[in-house]
Amino acid sequence: MKVNLLYLTGILLFIGSCEGIDEIYIPPEPEDLSACSNRVIESGLYYEVDDQTFLWGGQDTATHFEITDWTLNSCNLKKGLGREAFYALTDPDYELLSETSVNYPDTSRAVIVSFENTVKVYPYQILRRHETVNEVVDGEPIAVVYCFLADLASVYTREYCGRTLTFAVSGFTYQDPNAYDAKESFILWDRNSESLWWPISDKAVSGAYKDESMVKYNRGRWGVSTFKDIRNRYPDALVLEFIQQQKDLGPIEPTSGCNQN
Repeated sequence: MKVNLLYLTGILLFIGSCEGIDEIYIPPEPEDLSACSNRVIESGLYYEVDDQTFLWGGQDTATHFEITDWTLNSCNLKKGLGREAFYALTDPDYELLSETSVNYPDTSRAVIVSFENTVKVYPYQILRRHETVNEVVDGEPIAVVYCFLADLASVYTREYCGRTLTFAVSGFTYQDPNAYDAKESFILWDRNSESLWWPISDKAVSGAYKDESMVKYNRGRWGVSTFKDIRNRYPDALVLEFIQQQKDLGPIEPTSGCNQN
């Protein structure tokens, strides 16, 4: 099935507030932790050692995130569940929409991405369990992300400064009272540099990629729609399988960011 991208655009008008953010983000004021009343900080999930600041990532200290001089206000941290409490998908499994055993209501929403010869469907119902899907579209690495707390869906490229990154959720959430209607939202990380990224600002907020912009994938090839529209327009689409196996990531190529030698 050859996908007509102009035809696809018709249903992408449904995107509305569910799509990624385009508004200009104003960075927070410098933080004063002495004034914080924050359970992440009070519980020790945020800590300092030898003039470096960290967020707890799990029982192994090697999983902790180094956030010294990050661009977020630590007082606005909300939850700290540990690194990849919801495991991200790599090399995901699909099935034909016409053959799926899952009964998706007509009003259920999904991210749809147009490939050269097909359309792939990422149901919110499944994305809630993983929040990040690492995929390749016609040779271009992308990340499909969905944050239930903020009702935020977006598709980003995974290529930055000549390196392909693998994204996942950090386990931490953040709530800026002056951004995106003060909705709580997830913080992502990349497994290559261990930088943290905040999709509300579309920026890396710590690590080797700090201040690097998150780049959205081609807007003409992805969007959000309902299953009623998807069934009517794309009966031969592939849909993310409901049960996904957690797969071996294989070797992760480390990177020191855009300033690497």
